Amino acid sequence: GNTITCYFQAFQQTKKLVRFSPSGRYVASCSQHRLAIRDASTLSLLSVHTCVDAIDTMQWSPDSLLVMCGMFQRSVVQIWLIANTDWTCKIDEGSIGLLSCCWSPDSRHILTTSNFHLRISIWSLVTKSVLYIKNPKPDVKFSFTSSGDLLILPERVDTKDYICIFDCSVWKLCKRFMVETHDLAGLSVSPNGRTICIWDSLFNHKALLYSMDGNHLATYMATESTLGIRCAAWSPSNQFLAIGRCDQSFVILNTVSWKSLSHCEHPHTISAGPAVYVEVPDGQPLGMTHASAPTRYQVATSPFLVPTLPLDPDKPAVKCGVGTVSFSLDGRYLATVNGNMPTAVWIWTVPTFHLCAALIQLHPVGGVGWDPVHSRLAVCTQGDRLYVWSSAGCVSIGVPRSLGAVAEALVWHPAGTSVALVDGSQFCVCYLCDI
Repeated sequence: GNTITCYFQAFQQTKKLVRFSPSGRYVASCSQHRLAIRDASTLSLLSVHTCVDAIDTMQWSPDSLLVMCGMFQRSVVQIWLIANTDWTCKIDEGSIGLLSCCWSPDSRHILTTSNFHLRISIWSLVTKSVLYIKNPKPDVKFSFTSSGDLLILPERVDTKDYICIFDCSVWKLCKRFMVETHDLAGLSVSPNGRTICIWDSLFNHKALLYSMDGNHLATYMATESTLGIRCAAWSPSNQFLAIGRCDQSFVILNTVSWKSLSHCEHPHTISAGPAVYVEVPDGQPLGMTHASAPTRYQVATSPFLVPTLPLDPDKPAVKCGVGTVSFSLDGRYLATVNGNMPTAVWIWTVPTFHLCAALIQLHPVGGVGWDPVHSRLAVCTQGDRLYVWSSAGCVSIGVPRSLGAVAEALVWHPAGTSVALVDGSQFCVCYLCDI
């Protein structure tokens, strides 16, 4: 159907710190050392909280009652209670430093990681006690099961990788096992909380599957490729595991047999079948294809040649390959982005994993995100436009120039009713209504 969009004024923010509360009632944003809480529907300002220094990270508690702000230079975390502006909480890591911080699923504990990954501290907001976990694996994020019962933490001891599983109700270690990786690079837990997928560094093309009791279920190795794994994602139903590879392809594993169901390439030429939506200037000369020019989508005729970056052996290959694999929330579609084809977004049908559509943008893709409720995908390309794909088609939506906003990143409202478009210094909200 047609899409009605209405924009409200742009608001100042720094470091792209704009977050909707999980409840959908509020939107929080940070500007230097100030945290602003607004009504998500009207964007009216509800409260402003002042932190001790410029805010580096900000996160809502899962229950939407609290907001955490981290100031890395000061090694300080401040927590604010939305319903009571008089209540405050401050955590000071002191000389050990602060690298990152996050909420526990119960919204009553804060996990902080010290400089050099020396330890993770678990701070209780209820008892004011603190527990420590030593030897967390550097540069690999830990994860919680979707139920919030377990913490899955990679550990590195004497050049060996381990997985540690903690019971979040008492923060006690309930399982620890060594894994067969040279240098564990990533970890993802299945939506049902039963399986852990880990993958090795870019130089070792290997993914390993473990049960929560440490049983090694399967190993996926690509013998035909010397390049490693970039990312992995589970389908919402737990049926499929998508693995993005550095060789510009992805594989789909069946989570019952752990066999490869599909090995999908991103073709340089798209033949007849998939819908190819090409962004073109709308009523502008071809020379005016800068980010602020109005654009529209045109359905391409086949065969269509996808713009591709030439491989340069003198440049690092970190951006090469499939860095995004993301299932829609209903599990009907999979979106991928291949770094070697930076202006293209690929959409595949599930469970056949046939190419359904491709979006070819004028500028490199900056961010993609599935609507949390409906089967539609939002895309931004660091210009003043928002792009939305659904099975009905594709639209290019312009941000009013008077706002001066640029969409470098996007954040969906939990109900799928609006999208916050974020750049380096401000944000605005686009309200989407299908009719």
